[in-house]
Amino acid sequence: MKKTLLLISAMLLLFAASGMAKEQPYPICIKCHVKQAADWKQSIHYENGTYCNNCHGGNPNDAATAMSPDFGFIGVPKKKDIPALCGKCHVGVEKNYLMSVHNIAKNENGPECATCHTYHKQKKANISLFSRDLCGKCHEYDRAERIKNAMIATENIVGDLDSRIDDLNSNGYNIAGIKSIFFSVRNRFHSLTHVVDVKLIEGETSNIQDNLSKVDKDVRVLEKRESSRKKFGVVFIGLLLAGALAVALYRRVL
Repeated sequence: MKKTLLLISAMLLLFAASGMAKEQPYPICIKCHVKQAADWKQSIHYENGTYCNNCHGGNPNDAATAMSPDFGFIGVPKKKDIPALCGKCHVGVEKNYLMSVHNIAKNENGPECATCHTYHKQKKANISLFSRDLCGKCHEYDRAERIKNAMIATENIVGDLDSRIDDLNSNGYNIAGIKSIFFSVRNRFHSLTHVVDVKLIEGETSNIQDNLSKVDKDVRVLEKRESSRKKFGVVFIGLLLAGALAVALYRRVL
């Protein structure tokens, strides 16, 4: 018995240690940059494991080399360089932004990525970013409202599929292929917002909805399978309970 307990304890310790090893330590930057760190911890970048050094460079684990050019440190990027910096990850978004009136008409006070998304408190991209409060800071809201109205139906489909795919993943289904296609279509859709061209967006959203319909079909197949599995489980448990009750009654009669 003691050997068994020791073996279980050792396995639990190894499991805990392996989990800790995978967890990336917080960058040393947050010891000084408290406000930026507080914002970052509320961001989609934090949720996805994007740390200070992924944007600013430097060694996140050593104060002596945290701001060393030898470790790629670039510090605070200049305003004109921000689109290219963000574009290292958000390639499609940068491409569409560069074609937009936001970039073409940009001057030293013009909008770039952080104007709408903030520097460190970026949220998951969704249609709510089109708001009178945000867009109205720089110009009239009418064009932004037309873009929002053109995209809102597709955004609702995206939100619904996102939730259903997460449910399937939680239930243990292998949805890697579906998720990859969905992310590709969703990202293409969200990158459209940066074109700021109502006619182009209206034309593209129709094609995107067709692609989302194909994803929806694949999701429905798995959802039907999950529904059948749950029904079988209910029936199986019902039969077990009925059997247990029958045995109990039989024993009582005896």
